[in-house]
Amino acid sequence: MHPPDDLLLEVERRPDVARHVAECPRCRVHRRLLGASGATSGNRPPDARPTGHVEPDATGRRWRVYDPALELTVIHVACPPGTALEPLRRAMQVVERLAHPHIARMHAVHPGPPVRVVREWVEGGDLETLAVAGDPRGMAWLAQCASALAVLHREGVVHGGLTASDVRLTPDGRVKLVGLGAHPGGSPADDWRDLVEIFAFAADAALPVLRRLAASGEGAGERILAWLLAHRDPGASGGGRYATRSLLGIGGMGEVRRVFDPVLVREVARKELSRDLIANGERIRQFVEEARITAQLQHPGVVPVHDLEHLPNGGIAFTMKAVEGRTLGAVTREVHLASAGGWATTAGGWSLRRLVSAVRAVCDAVAYAHARGVVHLDLKPGNVMLGDFGEVQVFDWGLARRLAPYGTVTLPRGSGTAAYMPPEQASDGAVVGVTADVFALGATLREVLDGTPPSPGLWVPTRGDVPPELASVVRKAMAADPGARYATVRELESDLTAWIEGQWVGAHAYGHLERLWRRLRPHQAPLAVSVVAGVVLVALGAVSWVRVEGEQHRATLALSQALVDRANLALDANDTIRAESYAAGALGLADRPEARGLLAGLGRGWRPRLEHRWDRSCAGLAVDEASGDLLCATATHLVCRSMDGTEREVPGSFTHLRPFPGGGWTAVVGSTVVMGETACGPFRALVEGDAPIADAVGLPEGRLAVARAGSLDVVVPGAPGRAQRVDVDASSVTACGADTIAVTTTGGRLMVVSGSERQDLDADRVSGRVVCAPHGRALAVVADRMVQIWNLGPAVQRHALSGHLGPVADVAWSPDGRRLATVAEDGFVRVWSATSGREVGRIPTGRPVTELAFGADRLFAATDERVRTWVLPREAPVSGFDAVVEVSAIRWS
Repeated sequence: MHPPDDLLLEVERRPDVARHVAECPRCRVHRRLLGASGATSGNRPPDARPTGHVEPDATGRRWRVYDPALELTVIHVACPPGTALEPLRRAMQVVERLAHPHIARMHAVHPGPPVRVVREWVEGGDLETLAVAGDPRGMAWLAQCASALAVLHREGVVHGGLTASDVRLTPDGRVKLVGLGAHPGGSPADDWRDLVEIFAFAADAALPVLRRLAASGEGAGERILAWLLAHRDPGASGGGRYATRSLLGIGGMGEVRRVFDPVLVREVARKELSRDLIANGERIRQFVEEARITAQLQHPGVVPVHDLEHLPNGGIAFTMKAVEGRTLGAVTREVHLASAGGWATTAGGWSLRRLVSAVRAVCDAVAYAHARGVVHLDLKPGNVMLGDFGEVQVFDWGLARRLAPYGTVTLPRGSGTAAYMPPEQASDGAVVGVTADVFALGATLREVLDGTPPSPGLWVPTRGDVPPELASVVRKAMAADPGARYATVRELESDLTAWIEGQWVGAHAYGHLERLWRRLRPHQAPLAVSVVAGVVLVALGAVSWVRVEGEQHRATLALSQALVDRANLALDANDTIRAESYAAGALGLADRPEARGLLAGLGRGWRPRLEHRWDRSCAGLAVDEASGDLLCATATHLVCRSMDGTEREVPGSFTHLRPFPGGGWTAVVGSTVVMGETACGPFRALVEGDAPIADAVGLPEGRLAVARAGSLDVVVPGAPGRAQRVDVDASSVTACGADTIAVTTTGGRLMVVSGSERQDLDADRVSGRVVCAPHGRALAVVADRMVQIWNLGPAVQRHALSGHLGPVADVAWSPDGRRLATVAEDGFVRVWSATSGREVGRIPTGRPVTELAFGADRLFAATDERVRTWVLPREAPVSGFDAVVEVSAIRWS
């Protein structure tokens, strides 16, 4: 703190002030100016070395001088006689604290006589001499002055005598207020009225509105400022709420700058969409979605978003907290530079343990986002900011997506950073879930351990002192198969917490020596006293043998797993030769002849082959086993595609295509059931009516089961009357043998009708179709996210096919009744063993599948744009294995 000016003249009687003046260059110069002021003529400050003369203003005369204490050019303003010191000093303190871009700084107040103010020299001129009627910049200048006045009023400072000469205009189009504190008797209302009248030359049609707002009483300033910000002129220079301070970075979608907010008097970061993308509607949508997603994630680890604004030039921007600090990548490199000879702590206090703690904090923020249905999809050290006060914040949510209800999201090609994204994210139309972020966090941890960005291929730590538990965490998080990774980020965070706290890490396979040491470590002192030398020697020998055996065992497992991962990646790339080479290498690591023999006898795994793509959008799908034709029901036609590729079309809106016992096909067309001699017609009407038909299926002896709202009728086409009626609101019906029908209702019930007997099955959450196996001894019914398999005669549930990530859309039996295919909204077709209820394999489709059909050795799946055909491998049962699914290694216990 500098002493008041009156004390600077009394250094002889105040030793404390004398000591301060001796140490402070600024006060020495001020004292020299004060002490000589009375001996000079006029108002000019002595020894000020004038560098230019300024015309007098309404309050006296002004001199531009160079101040050696401040090392800059300032203005000395002589105030009129009777000017009070206290309001000037109060104004100076407030201005110094605010550092507002539109208020000239006040460096000192001298008591005189006369009283003088030393303030910032503002190059340019004042509004009184430079203003021109109709100047398009006038409203922008008015907004800047209004923001400055609003801030001053909140601090209790009133200008009190605002004139056009108190508004200085800089060459770059900004304004700065001067003359503060010289008129202490004014009020905020006076300031707003004066401001509006000063800018009457520019307000034009808006002048009546501004005058009315200025006279509106308390809060007038805030209302004027809000009106100006809402109606600012796009062509005016210097307009807008924020004043740019510096450029922080340039990204793929725009620039991030540090800006000053004069309304809230703070610095924030402002991200603006690149001008090249203003006309790109999809990029604007992504930009807005980034702002909204980030704003909704109220977590200490997510950079908060303050505001989203549409710019006059058609662009868009949002503001967020400006985080002071460095990225995780920069700090990681610093730690590795300081830890060349072993892990060390940097001068800034960063160590390996603290870096891992930062990654754990990132996990906490990402887990919070996942809990709210958001995945980041671009996690990397460069998108994590480590603040100067311990903050760990995740930013750049530009690629973030909201998860679908079934926990996945479909991405375009190239979404993400290649070094940190999982294999499934790299393909076009990739379907990913939370495990994509798990992979990226594992890659981030790998960079923390290695000091360099991850590279493709088998990972071998570049440092020999990488903790093995953390290496195991990285390998699990970065597994090529999403199912082999941590299921959630919380699980990954739990393992990092365990390592930080010295507990057991779940992903790590501890050797015998490690387990022994961890158990003995808390009791090592008593143990050293109590154990005799002979026992110690024996124990050491045993431990040495176990250690060698354990290390060899772990090394073999690690190499085997690496070869298996490479084989899987090669298979995903359709490189079967390289895949078999890697698999053979993994097979050669089996350490027991029994294991090698059994593994060699197994098949190469369950790998369907994509045979054909047919660009048709099908609402219904079926296969004619007799002819091999594939039937596709569109909204307007029934299309029959033969095996040689020829197509025939039958007009009509066909649904529920079914083979009829004894030959022919039935289908539903609105409120009519039709029958064709072949799957492609010609068709004739069997049952007609006015009520819509929900489903229909043929029965032996020429009968037909027809499901309508409120009833299920068994009829003989052409014969009068009904053979049987069941009063039930049926939604799906299937034939199971000669006399048995299975029905699902709109109320979620499953019912079996056999002759005159009716049985309700205890099936939960029935939500879709029911399909009987070709042999008639079992049925499958869709129940939300699972498919239930029931044996018939008596009806007993046999299996529940679970594991789907969304509601099941369709189910189909193979012609031999040994396998089923199911499809859910997660984009995977799953094939199951009907005998064991186990999943035999799955096929990624990349898009939601709506219909399935099973051929003898082929599987057909319809999406919204095409039909895919896969040739399915045969199952390869081996003694002791019900179904072989991607067997890559066997080890005997």
